[in-house]
Amino acid sequence: MKGWDNIIEKLWIVARFVVELVIVFVGVYLAFLLADYRDERKDLSLGVKYHELLITEFQTFAEYLEFEKKKIEKYQDIVAEIEQGSQPDLLASDLYYFYRGSVLDAAFDSRNFESLDASTLRKIVTGLPALEILEKHINRFNQLSATVLLPAKASNASYYDSEGQLRPEFAWYPDLIRGIAQINEQLHKVIKDVAIPDLEQSKEKIEERL
Repeated sequence: MKGWDNIIEKLWIVARFVVELVIVFVGVYLAFLLADYRDERKDLSLGVKYHELLITEFQTFAEYLEFEKKKIEKYQDIVAEIEQGSQPDLLASDLYYFYRGSVLDAAFDSRNFESLDASTLRKIVTGLPALEILEKHINRFNQLSATVLLPAKASNASYYDSEGQLRPEFAWYPDLIRGIAQINEQLHKVIKDVAIPDLEQSKEKIEERL
């Protein structure tokens, strides 16, 4: 009996050790699950905040484009007069490029990148060249306005040749205005009607997972 009692005691010690080991394992496993859950919720919360920032940035940019559109219209009127054979005075530039895209740049940060769905991210990447073209067009128009148009104004030089056509050194004026107006209109439509609604929908999907 004594030998049997020793065996039972040893088995009990082993069983207790196994139970304690299982308890420790389960505890560690649950701790990992809880940590993953907290990390996921933290990432989701950051994703929502980033979406809100990007939506606000795009809304501000859409307002800027709308404001600039009203200014661009007076240049378009001048271009229309030129196309009709008139010889209107050429206005010097008062256009400027506003968008700096600090929040948009942050889209390519690892956490923000993961929070954007593939469709939204693809549309953002697709729109980047248009932003660059608009900036280059406006900067070029401002540069030529300062270096070519304003000196001509100061010297009372004519913008038109003897046949009433725009002189070659001012050919950039209508070309750049057409380009600026077109890109401004396209960007405003895409941002207001596509980008912002897509981001709001994406944000709602993340919020549903919180």
